[in-house]
Parts: sequence; C-alpha cells; structure tokens
Amino acid sequence: IPEPGGRFRVKALTQIADFNAAFGSRFPDEATDTVGGMVIAHLGRPEMHEFLDLADRYDGVCFDTAMAFVDFMTTGKPPSDRALGRVQAMGEAGRVLYGSDYPNIPNTYAHAIESIDRLGFGDAFMREVLWHAPARALGITA
Repeated sequence: IPEPGGRFRVKALTQIADFNAAFGSRFPDEATDTVGGMVIAHLGRPEMHEFLDLADRYDGVCFDTAMAFVDFMTTGKPPSDRALGRVQAMGEAGRVLYGSDYPNIPNTYAHAIESIDRLGFGDAFMREVLWHAPARALGITA
C-alpha cells in the first residue's frame, strides 16, 4: 500500500518472492517465506546500510549478530560510524538479537560476545541483544 514520502506498507504475510517481484529486490526466501518477522543474518553484511534502510522502513525486520563484528569480518573493513550508530539504535529498540551461526561456528562464543561488547554500546545494549530481544522472539518470559 503506497504511503506518503515514497514509503509502502506491506502485509507481514506477503511472500518474499512476491515482495522481490514487486520491488525488484533480491531477499532470500530459503529461511522464511514472508516479510513479517524477517531476521537478517550477520547484520546484513556486506550490505549493512541497505538492510538497515529496510529495517527503517519495516518494523518487523530484525538482525542477528552472527559474525558481524568478529575480527576476520572487521579487519580492514570495519562498519562505518554511521552504520554502528544505526546498529546501536536498532539494538536498543530490541531489533538486534545475538546470533552464533551455530552449527557453523568459526569463532568461540567468548570471541563473538567480546566482539559485540567492544563496540562500547554499554551494558543495557548487551543485555538487550544477548537476552531480552532473543527471549521475546522465542516467547520466553523471565
């Protein structure tokens, strides 16, 4: 549904294949069939800005942290300060979830968590990403 400002409202049950056809996008449909509740792996790297733009437009889009900030992903190609600010805001809004990339874990859990912590976003961000957001996504109450 077209909205002012060049935005569109899309039903959460819209098939990703239909969305791609309508908007000329290339979102994968192997892991999920619909745009509602889409979790973008690796914070969308290497197209982080484009996926953050998508999340700005659609509230149902979240991210996982799998490998997004580990050494081999950031050495020589760290995310921009602008992208990091947007990741922090998304995380504080509960839209970034810890992801390990299990069962294909090329790093230790400790390194993955330390790589998120060294962003310096603070304890509240870490609690949200490591516990609260994933717990909500899985329907777990504390």
